[in-house]
Amino acid sequence: MTATEILVGLIVVLSIAGFYTSGLIAKMKHYPYREWRYGEWYRLLTAGFFHVDWIHLLINAWVLWEFGRVIEAQFVRQEGPMGQWIFVGVFLLTVVLANIPTAVMYRGRPLYSAVGASGGVSGIVALFALFYPWQKIYLYGIIGIHSVVAVVLYLAYSAWAARHARDGVDHYAHFFGTVAAPLLVLVYRPEWVMELLDNLMR
Repeated sequence: MTATEILVGLIVVLSIAGFYTSGLIAKMKHYPYREWRYGEWYRLLTAGFFHVDWIHLLINAWVLWEFGRVIEAQFVRQEGPMGQWIFVGVFLLTVVLANIPTAVMYRGRPLYSAVGASGGVSGIVALFALFYPWQKIYLYGIIGIHSVVAVVLYLAYSAWAARHARDGVDHYAHFFGTVAAPLLVLVYRPEWVMELLDNLMR
């Protein structure tokens, strides 16, 4: 069993448990006010394993399944069996890092909270764009767009939406997750920079 399968399985099982268990999501969601006031920092991570509804869950689970398997395999090719652990570590750290900006910005707002794996999933997609920049991603299964272009557009939209959208979506997590995962990988293996640049120039 791959690490991606385990992560997706955990996210699906815990999210479904959250749908049907009263108070579970409230205890696990990203909630800056309680994180600062009561030291409940575990929420920065646990929020990534719960979702608000089935659509939210299925989109994140499917995207992580599709892109996670590719990135996990890439890490295994380059790092051996340890690559699976690196993949898991990058995903979990990205979930946490993606939640930190809102933890700081909204620490004084008792009404703000968020759940979802989107920050971590966005980071995995960004890694796909680094390793396979000219591979096409098909939006809605129809519109093909190079992965590096898709990620740049996604970053631009997330930056705009974080400031202007009023849709209840944590666009800050999307933006910072997309940025955090590549940075984590390059801090871990700075020598990969030249390989990634070579991929981009092909």
